[in-house]
Amino acid sequence: MKSDKKSKIKNRPDIIMIEVLGDGGVSINWEKAKGADTYVVKRSRNAEKDFKKIAVLSGTDTTYVDTSIEDEGMYWYKIVALRSVTDGEKIKMGCEPTSVNISSIEAPKLKNISSDLKDGITFSWSSEAAVDYFLVFRRHDFMKKGVVIDRLPGDCFSYTDKKSVKGPLYYYSIQGVIENDENLQYSKQSNELPCFNLDRTEVMRIKRKLGKKVIVSLRLTSGADGYILYKSNEENGVYAPVCETNSISSFDCSYKAAKKEKGAFYKAACYKMIDGKKYEGPKTDAFYVKYRI
Repeated sequence: MKSDKKSKIKNRPDIIMIEVLGDGGVSINWEKAKGADTYVVKRSRNAEKDFKKIAVLSGTDTTYVDTSIEDEGMYWYKIVALRSVTDGEKIKMGCEPTSVNISSIEAPKLKNISSDLKDGITFSWSSEAAVDYFLVFRRHDFMKKGVVIDRLPGDCFSYTDKKSVKGPLYYYSIQGVIENDENLQYSKQSNELPCFNLDRTEVMRIKRKLGKKVIVSLRLTSGADGYILYKSNEENGVYAPVCETNSISSFDCSYKAAKKEKGAFYKAACYKMIDGKKYEGPKTDAFYVKYRI
């Protein structure tokens, strides 16, 4: 049978990216093969043989997540593009195998995260495993998985996303990578931390009244759903929430201090509610209030 141009697959479905996810699954992304109406995902423990079909996908798909891996070690993947022609006949074109190493490297642990519209979103992490570099992942709340936005050296444990914009809810995670002579070893992805890039709340005025009552007035922060006032007996101490308001017309937070206190340090922050969860913006600098007796 003679095949015309319409019955051909014009290019190979080469694998663009392959990564180990935080739950131990493997995400494979490949180049769309023009003319294909079906993709077959194959996997093997050997680069040259024993490839077994693990998924059949439509011609519009270019991503697959393999969640059926149980053992550690090296795996090879390849994608085969298929196109149906007359009388049930199919033509096919496959790509070269691409490897990934499933290892037991300890996942990094994200810790602190804060946002500032001027500086961006900053977070830090710890890692018990010594790695060659870290991959930084970011996703919006409407995305199922994060995308790599940066690569950092293995002795770096903090990052500022200066390209974050005001408004969206972002989620961040980290993955460690060890470079060997023939392959890469990936840790599982770290826990995710969410953050909004909201404006920093500004303190407009402070009122001190008899009875050691403090009223702090805040400037309206665009996009915020409420405000929290934090208090500490030391400037660099632990700040505990003492007052909260979700009013959009009044930004006065008051707190009646204990009898023996002569003053205290305060910070304030705005927050936004999404699906019943509270996400805070950056806190103000600490300010001291001396009580009136």
